[in-house]
Amino acid sequence: MDASLENYDRNNAESIICDANPLFYHQIKRIQGTSNADVAISFDPGADGTWEHMARWNINTPNIWQNISDINTGSGGSFSKITSINWNNFQDIPYILTTNCQIAIPTAFTPGGDQTNETWNLVDIDNLYPDNKVFVYNRWGGLVYESKQGDYASTPWDGTFEGTKLPVASYYYIIIPSAEAEPLKGIVSIIKGK
Repeated sequence: MDASLENYDRNNAESIICDANPLFYHQIKRIQGTSNADVAISFDPGADGTWEHMARWNINTPNIWQNISDINTGSGGSFSKITSINWNNFQDIPYILTTNCQIAIPTAFTPGGDQTNETWNLVDIDNLYPDNKVFVYNRWGGLVYESKQGDYASTPWDGTFEGTKLPVASYYYIIIPSAEAEPLKGIVSIIKGK
């Protein structure tokens, strides 16, 4: 059954959660013991959709779906499985399969002074990942840009280092979405503007 029909609104979720399963959710209650446990949900991607994460309903204020960060994914036969590792928060709360939002990471930008594509535009990074941190390095490993935590939008990388324009080249980036998430790594290039 759709969690929203039972007062667990799927749209009431942390910003990192883009979609929550509309077909079913799970409610788990501990009936004995105190040990941590692995909580696994198996599903058929063909019938149930493709999911990559798991969330739990936060019964505290505010009532929202919260991403569970310590998970493993796997498969067995035609089923996929998502497991929350070493869980010990059994308060008769619901669990649901989710898909997390991904930021679009441009591979290049053109800080040429024409007021078009002047900065490396990581759209919505601060909304999706409120604790994000962004680092950019030159080819020798020297740090050329570091964002304020959770506030990339106020000073996005503009292709400069200490106020000096950097040369047309490729640069290595590391984006840390949150303390729990895997860092995103890759190459971004400064190309000549018009």
